[in-house]
Amino acid sequence: MSKIKKILLTFDFELFLGDKSGTVKNCMIKPTEELLKVLSKHNLASVFFVDTLYLYRLKQIAIEHEAARKDYDTIIVLLRKIITNKGSVFHHLHPHWLDAKYLKELNQWDVSDKTKFALSNLTHNEIELVFNQSNEILEEIYVGFEKPKTTGFRAGGLYAQPFLAYKEQMQKYNITLDFSVLRNAKSEGNKGGYRFDYSQYPQDRIFHFSEEVNIENKVGNFTEFTLDQCEIKGVFKILNGLYYRMNYKKESWERWGDGTSSGNRVKSTERGNKLKSEESFSIELLNTVKSTLYRNYLKKEDFLHVISHPKLFSPMNIKSLDKLLSKVKSKYVIESDVFRIGSV
Repeated sequence: MSKIKKILLTFDFELFLGDKSGTVKNCMIKPTEELLKVLSKHNLASVFFVDTLYLYRLKQIAIEHEAARKDYDTIIVLLRKIITNKGSVFHHLHPHWLDAKYLKELNQWDVSDKTKFALSNLTHNEIELVFNQSNEILEEIYVGFEKPKTTGFRAGGLYAQPFLAYKEQMQKYNITLDFSVLRNAKSEGNKGGYRFDYSQYPQDRIFHFSEEVNIENKVGNFTEFTLDQCEIKGVFKILNGLYYRMNYKKESWERWGDGTSSGNRVKSTERGNKLKSEESFSIELLNTVKSTLYRNYLKKEDFLHVISHPKLFSPMNIKSLDKLLSKVKSKYVIESDVFRIGSV
């Protein structure tokens, strides 16, 4: 009998977060439709973290702007298709959508004001507001479907500290699953205005917690699904660099997304090493060389948590994912349902 490998495929379903958000068609619809073809082919479940505050703002704008209304309706239809295709739809909060400006002439957004980039930047009342808005959107998405008894959350930018700032809202809306901790990673933005540090974490990749997302409490009511980093070193680092230089100008390597980035950066907490680099396991970073590294990781580990952003996908990424899944399935049985994986 083949060994079971738990592969959690998670996606941050969002626009770009800079001065131009990009279009819904190219950042959300097109790459996700291509992704769903692969997930359906391999009969795999998925988790989509929906930028619910964007949808809340979009719904408000849609009252006066037809283009925005069409975007909203199209997104809701796609999210319901995701649910039909074994997908779970969870909360993903980028609070600075509260200050985003709608660019009517482009039917895009300026999301460059980072004053409220993390939940830690909000007042208690604002935190109550954004969780209420997020819950309203998820309730609408799940109309006609059986909503999970418990749901999940990923902090925008992974800025989930301090957890106590919003724990009450997690409890209120029965959000017990968190997916924000990237092991051995840290980030800081807006001159220290928000930060996280996940240099400390339990050995288990999935664990219970209560007060902080990176500190285990075996009787805690919340479950953390940590993200690991892929090490690229030695001959693989050389091969990856050569492979990139040989192919990056090809049309198949061009991402579909057409917006501008927020400029947010995540760093490794380990000492710098020119001969080694770390990055998250992500479809937008996947290629033929890294596919071997992902498979090598699964030889040693039984749990792989992939964090990806459809807005960053290229046709090459989708093709690489299809090939990777085919090779993994030839050796292992894949468990991809988040609720089965999380039954710790």
